[in-house]
This record gives sequence, structure tokens and C-alpha cells, in this order.
Amino acid sequence: MSSSILYHSMLYPKLPHMSNRKSAHLLVRRPSIPQCHTRYSISNRRFNHSTTTFPVPKYSPAPQILIPQFYYPRIRGWCPFMSAPIPRRRLDQGGLLRVVSWNIDSKGVVRAARASFAMGYLEEIFRDASSPLVITLQEVHRESLSAIVKHQWVRENFAVSNMHVARNFSTTIMVSRHIRTDWRFRIPLRGLTDRDLLAVDIPISSPKGNSEHTRRILRLCITHLDLFRDEGRTCQLAQASALLKAPPTRHSEILAGLLRANLNQDCPFFALSRMAGNVDLCDFWDDTTYPPTRILRRPTRNSKGYRKPNVRPAKRIDNFLYTGMIDAGPLLDVQDVTGRAGRLGVGLKTTVRTGEYYFKRRLKLTKREHGSKFPRKSHSDIYQEGGIRKELEVLVSSHGGSAIGIRVR
Repeated sequence: MSSSILYHSMLYPKLPHMSNRKSAHLLVRRPSIPQCHTRYSISNRRFNHSTTTFPVPKYSPAPQILIPQFYYPRIRGWCPFMSAPIPRRRLDQGGLLRVVSWNIDSKGVVRAARASFAMGYLEEIFRDASSPLVITLQEVHRESLSAIVKHQWVRENFAVSNMHVARNFSTTIMVSRHIRTDWRFRIPLRGLTDRDLLAVDIPISSPKGNSEHTRRILRLCITHLDLFRDEGRTCQLAQASALLKAPPTRHSEILAGLLRANLNQDCPFFALSRMAGNVDLCDFWDDTTYPPTRILRRPTRNSKGYRKPNVRPAKRIDNFLYTGMIDAGPLLDVQDVTGRAGRLGVGLKTTVRTGEYYFKRRLKLTKREHGSKFPRKSHSDIYQEGGIRKELEVLVSSHGGSAIGIRVR
């Protein structure tokens, strides 16, 4: 028997009473999953600004289209919008949309534990799931995103923009799952950078008696600028401004735009009011009283605190810039311990259990006595021998979050 015939007989054995029939092939039936909508599919390589269905600046880089992810208990996982639709509606014109922004800090230890605690903290604040809510997060690490999508509150109430983080950290937008969204996409920022703009278009309900041939949308953007001089950040802000004021298409037009930007304005020469004016955007906190950060051991202010006195003073780096017909103000029901509205997560701490023990020095002495024959012990064995795991209090984030409410006129 040749080797090829022997190999074929090993792959496809004959079953009993089927000697004169063809070899039997065992088929494994996969569980059926409803088909997904394809209206989000678009080829980035063939992107044509003149024929696009959503407003994009003419000379903008090609956007990367994102498909919103929903959690389905039936399959116990996240997947795109399925053919079995979830009841969703447009945002009412003049209705309140709550927008939360928080840099959850990708640096530091126990990212997953801190992110999970942050979601639980937001759940306590925003218990009313019927009111529209958008949560924008910056510096989202892979470990942080994995913990976020496992949180029960997020699974039940939100559609997540992305399930993966391409770099060390990225941005994420979560929109209430009962609110309809048209497009979610990323556009890379110009310059020698790997950062981008993350945008979502929310359709606005038309007044009674008006036709809906042209869809009116509210565009929300989020970005995290690079840390360099004013020239580079001004160009990136100008790119974001152009995205918020993109010309209308046959299908949709932008009524208003809101940019949540972490501007990294540690540079003393950076003046936000001047930069925002140059790119024709309005600073939200110029129209209202900005809620300062409460005092924590040393005077701190705005969103970035916890710095040593000999370092450059803390400055406001979480900014809301807007354009168009928007009325906005801080959410009065979101307050810090001093009663200042619109602030959340300032000085928030959680208790975590680290992987370090107090027996390290004793373990080294024992190893010297036994020499190279000392057996390696697992953490569980050492814990049974009396090792004490450290419980530390860590900041959930070195940044404070902001919460505002907006209405589109």
C-alpha cells in the first residue's frame, strides 16, 4: 500500500457495513448566530470623500469605520448590531444628554482592578439608565478595557465603540444602548504621532412637520493630544475642529459638535482660550464656572493634581470644546465631597491586593541555608505557611473626571 493511500485511509476511516460506499466525513455543526447588518462596512482603501454618506472634511485622512459592540446574554458575548434589533431611538431635540469624561490613567499597577472599581463608581452615580448617557474614557489600557467589558452595568446599558486596543492605551466611547448612533469611526491625527480622533454621530429627531431627507446629527469626538509645543497641538485642534464642522452631504448634516480633548497642556506657553479661538471652537468652561479640584493635602486644581510642589503647577487638561447650537452646563447631581458640581473621581481610592508579601527577607535567608537544592514554592504554599498579602490603597486615577449635560437647540 502506497504512503498516500495509507495517509488517506487514516484521515477518512470507513465505518462498519459501508465497505462499498464512499468514506464518511464527520461534520461538526456550528451554533447559528444571526447575521449582522452590513451598513457599516466600507473599504478604507477605496474611501471617496465626494461620495461618502456622512460628513467628513475634504482633505481628511481616510476614516476607520467602527462597528458598535453590544452584549447579548443569549450568546454570552459581545458582538455587532444583529438582525434582531434592540429598540433604539433618536436623541430628542432639546433633550438632555449626559456626557462623562474621565482619564482612567493607563500607568500604574492593577489597571484592571482600578477600571472595574471606576465602573462601579459610575454606576452608583448614574443609576437612572433611562436618561441618555455617553461615557468617554482616555488612556484605556488593554487590561482596563478587558475589565470594563466584563462589568455587568456596562453589559446591560451600553454599546462600546471598540473591543481591542491597538497601542499601549487608547480612547473608548460608550453610548446608552437605547440611543441610536449612525457612524463611529477613527481618524488619525496628522504629524509624527500614532494618536487619533474617535467620533460618533448621534441623529437628532426632527421637529414635527419637517421632512427627514437630510439627517441632522450631533457629532461627539474624543482625542488625547501629544505632549509637544503649541504648533503641533494647534494643528491637531484645527483638524478636530474641521471634523466637527464638516460640510453636509446629501444624507446628513452636523447641527452641533462637542470635542472632549485631553490637551496635555503642561507647557506654560499653552493658552487654551487663544488656541480655541484660533480654531473657531468655544470653551465650555468659559461659559460656566469650572469646578475646581478639592484640596488633597496640598493645593491642587482642575483635573490633574497630586503633584509635588517643585513640579510645574497643575493645570486644566480635560477640556470640552464645542461648536454649533449647544446649551451646556455641569450636572448638578454629580458632586465631589465639597459639593462642587460636575466633578467625579477626585481623590477616589480603592483597596487592592498586590502580589508582594512581607516574607521576602525570610525567604532569602532560607534559600541561603539550603543552597541550590532549595525547592521553589508557589504563592499558595507560602500563604499557607503564614505569608501575608499586602493590601494597599491606590488612586483609581490621577485625573479627575467631568460630567456635563448638553441640549441641542
